Parts: sequence; C-alpha cells; structure tokens
Amino acid sequence: MAGLFGGGGGFGAGTVNDIAGAASSILTGKATAASDTAQASADFQEAQLYQQEGEFAGISGKLQQAQQERTYMMAAGASQNEIAAGGFANSGSALDIMRSNAQQGGVANATIQENTQVTQYIDTQEAWAATQAGDAAQSAASQASSNGMIIGGIKLAAAAFTLL
Repeated sequence: MAGLFGGGGGFGAGTVNDIAGAASSILTGKATAASDTAQASADFQEAQLYQQEGEFAGISGKLQQAQQERTYMMAAGASQNEIAAGGFANSGSALDIMRSNAQQGGVANATIQENTQVTQYIDTQEAWAATQAGDAAQSAASQASSNGMIIGGIKLAAAAFTLL
C-alpha cells in the first residue's frame, strides 16, 4: 500500500534510522549543553578567584609598605644614632645621609605601590576575561540544547513522513 504521497507507507529501515538520528541529536545537544554549562561554572569560579587574588594583592601591598616604612624608620634612627655617637651635628653630610635614606625609602615605597596596582589591574582583567568566557559558555550551552531539539524534531518529522 502506497503512502499519502505515493511512497513509503511502511515502517522500515529509513524510519528506524530517522528515529535513532533524532534521539542521537537530542542526546548530543543535551550532553553538549551539560558540558558547556560545566565550563561556564568553572569560568565563573575562575573569575571569582582572580577577584580574590586582586584583593589579596592589595592587602599584601599594604603589608609590604608598612614593612618598608618600618625598615626605613629603623635605618633612619640608626643613622641618627651613629651621627650623634660620632659627635656630629644634624647638618652638612649628616643631612645628606638622612635625605638619601628618605629618598631610598620613598622609591621603595612607590615601587611596592606600583607593583601592587599592576598586579591588581592584571587580576581585574583576568577576572573580566573569565567572566566573558563563562557568559559565552552559557550561551553555547543554551544554543546546543536548542539545536539538538530542533534537529531531533526535524528527524522525527522525517520518520513520521516515512509512515505516510
């Protein structure tokens, strides 16, 4: 018996292949979506870690600056003690030594501050990039699931037409 359109009308290998292809497309779409969702989750976690790393860099920089300030103050006090112990006044070469120590302390402090800011900037950029990757993976997950359903639906329709 011929089908509605003059062919088909029976349940055969083509029908089975179309149904199997539909199931495969739907399952592949779901598996791809699950994989992309997992990747998105990992990307978002990575972004959080970079944000935390930036915060830790700021704290570390402040600690380094405090430590540098303490070192400077101890060196300045030692220089003043040595000058006084030598019987010299706070003038001339003694002031040059103290000024040089202050400049070195300032340079060290500025270097720590700049390094901290660079590290924080890099961490901010890495967090942004990881967030963008997570957003892209989420979008891909949604698209993969939709595509699997659409392709699976088309293959099921093809299977139905073989029965007509």
